Amino acid sequence: MPWPARDPATLGLPPSFDLPVGGHLDALADLAAGAAYLEWRRYRHAAALHTELVVPEEDRDERAVDAYAQCAARIATTLAVSQYVAERLLDNAVALRDRLPRVFECLRDGVVSPTFIRTIVSRTELIHGRPYQGLVDADIAAALRKPGSWSTARVRDLCDQMVHRRDPDAVRERREEALKGRCFFTEAGLDGMGTVGATMSAERAAIVARVVERLAAQVCKHDSRSKGARASDALFALVKHAPFGCDCARPECAFQVVD
Repeated sequence: MPWPARDPATLGLPPSFDLPVGGHLDALADLAAGAAYLEWRRYRHAAALHTELVVPEEDRDERAVDAYAQCAARIATTLAVSQYVAERLLDNAVALRDRLPRVFECLRDGVVSPTFIRTIVSRTELIHGRPYQGLVDADIAAALRKPGSWSTARVRDLCDQMVHRRDPDAVRERREEALKGRCFFTEAGLDGMGTVGATMSAERAAIVARVVERLAAQVCKHDSRSKGARASDALFALVKHAPFGCDCARPECAFQVVD
């Protein structure tokens, strides 16, 4: 049955949107917990598919397109998403089931937002199979259950702190592996636009950002470009060793050309 056709009362939802302010706020909190619970169920189903389709083949599957890829392909077809998205869903589901069961319970209970699951999974990859795996899982889950608000940066730092507490070398090892994966890429966009990007250490990224922002700021208040557009032009000027200046075209502008 389509979700809009279901009776809200059977889902524990208010029958209408004619509510006082407090009622709307309570509904938002309940829906956030509900979204986390539904995501928990989604991962449970994906993990069950993995158990059914992949686990029996793991020790003897030598096909070019192995059972894991085929399982993800079936998910991708069902959900009308890419193979990559389906594989990430399967990755998360298996990691939560096997490596982070306590964190998985936090998702079920609405303690952690689905938004942060990929961050937690990726920041704990190197603890898989290690003796302290369960301790890190319990540490992260206990921290998530404490009152407070979370952001992606705070969740990332929490995971790193808990891994470092049990094995300082694991944090360094993950950083070394991440550095090996640094890259440069371009992507064609719509309407004649394109995207240029690079992955690098956080320290280098901060330096690049400061240099670009400093150059982009050297315009007068009459410059017509947005802050982002100025930064884009400044980056191109830096790469091309070309002059960068204000676009106001006013004779008295003191920032017409900056090399």
